[in-house]
Amino acid sequence: MVATLVLRDQYKPLPAALVCLSPWVDLTSSGNSYRENSEKDPYLRCDLVRKTAQQYAGDESLDNHLISPVFADLCGLPPMFIQVGVLKFC
Repeated sequence: MVATLVLRDQYKPLPAALVCLSPWVDLTSSGNSYRENSEKDPYLRCDLVRKTAQQYAGDESLDNHLISPVFADLCGLPPMFIQVGVLKFC
């Protein structure tokens, strides 16, 4: 998705469509689901997610739209299919 944002901003040709498989679009971990599910999912602990996000972002801010596309203006992008999985915990 981010590559397509860069192409759009540089007025380059865009792909016909995007397929996003479980995209990580909010590296700020600002969604309630991180806190609400922290005890249910030992792998995606908030502290580890934040550390990994900062390692990826380097010196860039986590709310930079090219780091966390949830903050991007998606106007002008091609159609997107976004596939996500949902875990159900008893």
